[in-house]
Amino acid sequence: QDVFAVIDAMSNITAKDVANLQATVDAVTKIGAMADGTANNTLAANRFTDPVNSLKAAGVNLSNATLANGVVDALDAAQFNNVNTPKRLQALVDAYAKILTEANESEPSDGVSYANVNLVPDATPSGDPTLVDFSTIGAVLPGLTSSPGSSAEQNARLALLDDGLKNKAATQVDSLSEINALGTAVDKILTRVAAPTGAALPTLSDSDRSAWEAAFKNLGVTGVDVSIDGNLDDVLNVLSSAELSGATTVAQIQSMVDLARGALLKISNYAADSVTNPAPTVTDYINAGITTGSNAANITTANIDAINAAIDRLSASDVDTKTKVKTVANAYYRDWE
Repeated sequence: QDVFAVIDAMSNITAKDVANLQATVDAVTKIGAMADGTANNTLAANRFTDPVNSLKAAGVNLSNATLANGVVDALDAAQFNNVNTPKRLQALVDAYAKILTEANESEPSDGVSYANVNLVPDATPSGDPTLVDFSTIGAVLPGLTSSPGSSAEQNARLALLDDGLKNKAATQVDSLSEINALGTAVDKILTRVAAPTGAALPTLSDSDRSAWEAAFKNLGVTGVDVSIDGNLDDVLNVLSSAELSGATTVAQIQSMVDLARGALLKISNYAADSVTNPAPTVTDYINAGITTGSNAANITTANIDAINAAIDRLSASDVDTKTKVKTVANAYYRDWE
């Protein structure tokens, strides 16, 4: 960053203070060392110990520590020519601020996992981050900033990406790697949506299944069982029968997963509330795949009431996959025997 450009933007009083000038020189020097176009290679000596005040000394306006950390991470991957004036650096700050404003969920308590659920209303419903914002901070998003697809494909990806941000706390997306991971999850899911209806499923390795699990989890979508006898194949088939225009929110993706789960959802709903939701039948357990595959459970009219009673004592998250329901049903047999 040009030191003279920063000084030129200073007030006369600020510029007369030698300490301010030194802070500016130090900050600009470190930014120059960081912004070499390669991420994650900044030496410890070139890192800011006080990101907020160092960035202020470089001529930008910000006060939020989480935002400052995100900006520094983006600078580490930036090209110097893109941030070599206060105006250009401020553009990066403003773009990242817009993204973090979208990620407005509460930070969890120490030792508690992030919920990835949209509980806090969107404070800027008409000001979602744009493709330009993500490009400005240097995010690498498949189908958007990297190998962009058609307008329809880009619009769907951007909409789902922004909706996914609403499920996040700011510290979940205060690095490029975290934003890139969310973009990768969006691309993975929407690439399957764009596949022809009934498209053949690829053979899924353990790493493939783990990648799908991570993608759904990152977006806050629940109920996908990626185990060998899980429902991942069913979910992928439902995705391929959808249209991009109907896959632009997390809720829409969740509805597709729920559709694939079908009978399994009836079981988890009963665990959540056995007063208003009907009890699962033997047929429901069969359709949910509980009586087949590995660790299959033997559910009959003779034991259905006892198994449902066991389900009733649990919460929905305890029985939201085939594997979990099989475990509960088989535990009933062990206890009974």
